[in-house]
This record gives sequence, structure tokens and C-alpha cells, in this order.
Amino acid sequence: MALTPAQMEDLLEELKGATTDQLLLLNKHTADLFKLAQRTEGRLKMTQLEVGTKVMLSGTLRPQYLRRQLGEVVEIRDTRVTVKLDKGPMGKFRSGKVIMNPASLVILQNQPSR
Repeated sequence: MALTPAQMEDLLEELKGATTDQLLLLNKHTADLFKLAQRTEGRLKMTQLEVGTKVMLSGTLRPQYLRRQLGEVVEIRDTRVTVKLDKGPMGKFRSGKVIMNPASLVILQNQPSR
């Protein structure tokens, strides 16, 4: 049975709508998985951090002037850490300290336990 051009047009529109819906759903699930992975990475790094740990800030941070800056963990909170920047105050971080998610850190060296 052959389809008329109008029927083909309707069928293509239905397929387009179904495909768009599936892509939106897939994008949402991908974003959710990314957030879960980031939380898991943050929790794992939190177990590896202690006051005095030398770290480098991630190369994907914003503002960009913080990228790859070196520092030292000076405080550990529930889900965040405070890093004192080696270069001191930068931009809006006038105290030279940045509070951040541990997933945004690269651990360089832990202080030996006393």
C-alpha cells in the first residue's frame, strides 16, 4: 500500500516529535549521571583530603584566573573545602581563600599524618 505525500508528511512529523522527545530525555539522564559522577568524585576526594594537603585548582573552573592555581587546604567542611591560594589574593577573592567542591581539585601532595 502506497502512502500519499500528505500521509508521509504526517508520519515524518510524528517521527520527528518522537525523536526529539527521546533526545531530550537522553540529555536529561546524561546530565543527571554527570552530576552523580561529580558528587561521587567529590566524596572520594574528600576522604583523601586533610588540612595541609597541597592542591591545584581544576582547569575548568570559573573565573578563569583561578584555573590551575596552586594552594593548600586550610579547612574542611561538610561538603566543601577552603583552599588558601599560594599567590595570595586574586580578583574577587581578596582574602586569598576559595571555598570549593573537592571534585574541582587535583591532589598534589598530602601532608604526612602526625
